[in-house]
Amino acid sequence: MKKISFCLICIFTGLYIIQCGSTPEEPVSEAEQPLKPSPEPTALTEKLTISRISTSIEVLSNVISPNSDGIKDKIAFRITPDIVEKLTKWKIGYKHIQSGIIYKETSGESAPPESIGWDGFDDKEVANEGSYVAVLTAEYTGLTKPFVTESAPFMLDTTPPVLTYSMNPQPFSPDGDRVEDQVTLSFTAEDASEIYKWQIDIYDEEGELFHRLSGLVFPKEEIIWDGISASGYIVEMASFYKTVLTVTDIGGNTSNLEKTLSVDVLLRKTKDGRFKIKTADIIFEPYMLDFTKIGPKIIKSNKYSLSLLKRLLSRYKQYKIQIEGHAVMPQSKLANKKTFDKENKKVLIPLSKGRAEAVKKALIEFGIDGDRIVTKGLGAEYPLVPHDDLKNRWMNRRVEFYLLKE
Repeated sequence: MKKISFCLICIFTGLYIIQCGSTPEEPVSEAEQPLKPSPEPTALTEKLTISRISTSIEVLSNVISPNSDGIKDKIAFRITPDIVEKLTKWKIGYKHIQSGIIYKETSGESAPPESIGWDGFDDKEVANEGSYVAVLTAEYTGLTKPFVTESAPFMLDTTPPVLTYSMNPQPFSPDGDRVEDQVTLSFTAEDASEIYKWQIDIYDEEGELFHRLSGLVFPKEEIIWDGISASGYIVEMASFYKTVLTVTDIGGNTSNLEKTLSVDVLLRKTKDGRFKIKTADIIFEPYMLDFTKIGPKIIKSNKYSLSLLKRLLSRYKQYKIQIEGHAVMPQSKLANKKTFDKENKKVLIPLSKGRAEAVKKALIEFGIDGDRIVTKGLGAEYPLVPHDDLKNRWMNRRVEFYLLKE
């Protein structure tokens, strides 16, 4: 009998099954259908929670000083709202950290403004001084309780700094002898907020500004001054200088405190150990005793020196001075020592003594006790320049002043 091989082909709704006598192939699986992605959740479809809100309020300064001086009278805040579609109400208040009291609440519906300001008032009165934060409260649809956030702290300060101010030594004498040549200016400032700047203005007796010391950072050490102005002038002896300390805090609140700085007699120690008073010498015309009859420039210098001496002797009654007169030796008397000595003894010493007496008389007319003044004539023995220096020997016709220390 012959073997019969056969294939049965069946068609079932598009599915082909081939069966033969040989080993069947691996079945063909059905193609997978692609998955349709689900839509991403959105903020509006998710449940709203406080942890998801990032609304913030930022303070744009660290101090407010509502005292109508035009400096820091108001303070501003920047507001960054979040999920504004669901924000229904908001309010802002200013909380006094020390007491917890909230001042001047402002409110609205929908989204708050991008910025808001506060003038430091609660109704008609200035709020209490101290540290504050701005408190922003926002209500959202879907939240059971309001969202609350705060700004960084800031200071409300309307009180000027409380100052102390002293100077030492009093008086001081910046004359280069290393004794009380400098004055130490010490001051403190107590304030609720930081100090912004300070300055010390020093005025002479005419009311003119003589020197200014200042800084933007509160000094950690005492201020030391040598008595010299920014223009290079030194304080006048026997003078009183008005000093005004001014300190301003970062809110613009300013305090002033005035003190008087006194200057002692200014001296220069000479080679022979004496103390020459630091003032311009009084100059004379040849063979003249009147120091007011000379060129206008020298007259002005003479009167100024005399006024300093009057001030010195009036204010420091414990001092005595010696007035020393000097003269110029004529050229014709320079070559021979005998001629020099004779001219000096008979003419120039009496002349120079008379010049010293003329200045003494002027001081007595100012009310100075004559017993405090000693006069001496030295003639041509101690010239400032050589007597044959025709251009400058006028400087030798002079009167000098020395402090008598007992």
